[in-house]
Amino acid sequence: MHQVVGGKIKVLVVDDEKLIRWSLTKGLEGAGYAVDTAVDGEDAVQLMASSKYDIVVTDLKMPGLSGIDLLKKIKECEHNLPVIFLSAYLSKEVIDDAIHYGAFSCVSKPFQMDNILHIIRDALEFRSHQGPCANG
Repeated sequence: MHQVVGGKIKVLVVDDEKLIRWSLTKGLEGAGYAVDTAVDGEDAVQLMASSKYDIVVTDLKMPGLSGIDLLKKIKECEHNLPVIFLSAYLSKEVIDDAIHYGAFSCVSKPFQMDNILHIIRDALEFRSHQGPCANG
């Protein structure tokens, strides 16, 4: 079930780069999504403790809690929550690790907003077929 806020699906964007957060927020809001942003993994964990999200779009390399560490924390309690990674440092090994820990997809920076929107739609469709989430 999607967490709808005012008729909108909620997306959490996590990136330590202000321009990336701004760009994703503008593109996602323009496509009709409700967006919250976090500057790092710790900030994201705090937001997720007080809000429910339908999908998380996060940077892979951030100071403090990395994207992979954030993914592990998310999957502990929100097993079916789709997580999409963004990174300028994608390699086969990094992608394999991300998928192993439950990422839905990995996208290279710089990215095309249309590609992000397509992946989000796919992730939400996939999640809708997973049934109710068995939370922690």
